[in-house]
Amino acid sequence: MVQGRSGRFGTGQDFDLAALGDALSRSALGEWVACFDPLCPRPSAWDLYRDRVPTEMRPLVDLFLLNRPVEREALPENIGNLIPGMVSLGIATEDRGHAWMTCGLVVFPVFGKWLLCQPPGPNPKFYFGDDSLGLLTRILPRAGGRCLDLCAGPGLLALHSAVVAGCVTAVESDPDAVQLAQFNAALNRLSHRVEVLQGDLFEPVRGRQFDTVIANPPMLPYPEELAGPSIGHGGPDGLRVTRRILAGLPEALSETGTAQMIGTCLSDGATPIGLEQLRAAGGKRLNLTVSILSHHALSAADPFLHALIATVAAIASEREAIIRQSYSALLMRARASHLCNFFIHAVHGDGQLRLIDAARWNQSGQWYTRN
Repeated sequence: MVQGRSGRFGTGQDFDLAALGDALSRSALGEWVACFDPLCPRPSAWDLYRDRVPTEMRPLVDLFLLNRPVEREALPENIGNLIPGMVSLGIATEDRGHAWMTCGLVVFPVFGKWLLCQPPGPNPKFYFGDDSLGLLTRILPRAGGRCLDLCAGPGLLALHSAVVAGCVTAVESDPDAVQLAQFNAALNRLSHRVEVLQGDLFEPVRGRQFDTVIANPPMLPYPEELAGPSIGHGGPDGLRVTRRILAGLPEALSETGTAQMIGTCLSDGATPIGLEQLRAAGGKRLNLTVSILSHHALSAADPFLHALIATVAAIASEREAIIRQSYSALLMRARASHLCNFFIHAVHGDGQLRLIDAARWNQSGQWYTRN
């Protein structure tokens, strides 16, 4: 049974979400998703190959992956019978024999866990993206230990950590995302190992220590003059929330613990701008290893800048020409030309900072170095 917090979703007091996870596992929907690149899930690929699945599976693809309405009678009986429970949670709607997912939600397997979230796209409220997977493939929770997942979103990293860690505490500021993370824990029969709390970073766990801390914070470099929500907003240099996490780590991390997080910042194409700020945020109590994965040009001719502007346009509700001017001014002030993608590994220490520079010139990947 799922008890939701106040938010857009229901409580579903009489619905066991684990039954949905079990039914999906039996449906072979996961086999369909596994046919595509697990590090770059794309609804466009699901749509392109939708007609190649067996006819009886197409309603499942439409409902859970493509967010299309389906006839309830076209669904397998064991899943069709679960639609009223999904409606009671507010994750689905049913009208005149047709059912569809609400809030743009999809359900698909991610490295062995069913995830209810929004698919990758501009400004998703219940965030899941390639960066989530980039961090997922790196995290090493201590076996049987205590794990803290900050900026947890729909709970993907918490779910995967719960398989290894003794217990996981997921902290998320958005009440709707908190509910979704609770739903995902129940969907995967992990509610007994995943605690989901609403609040600002370390505040809900003040005074507690953890063997592993992981974080996928808001990290998009964002001009101050543009309005926008907290999702993805990392301040002008992309490091606003990252610095706060590093400042709070010495108290939250056990003496032999490890923290791992992901981030972006501006760069000149070779060196990240803000490395000394990261060192200063950790003070003399942390040793940091920063792995640099890529530098993407933010010039007018580069497609990466166009993608960034399109994403910000969805957040700021502002004309792209205005956003382009704001970024040009931001890059000029910072003397920057690129966006740098990196990971941070932190342990208790004396303030050392080491670099692992795995970036290659003009590489296509963001979170991996490809040969």
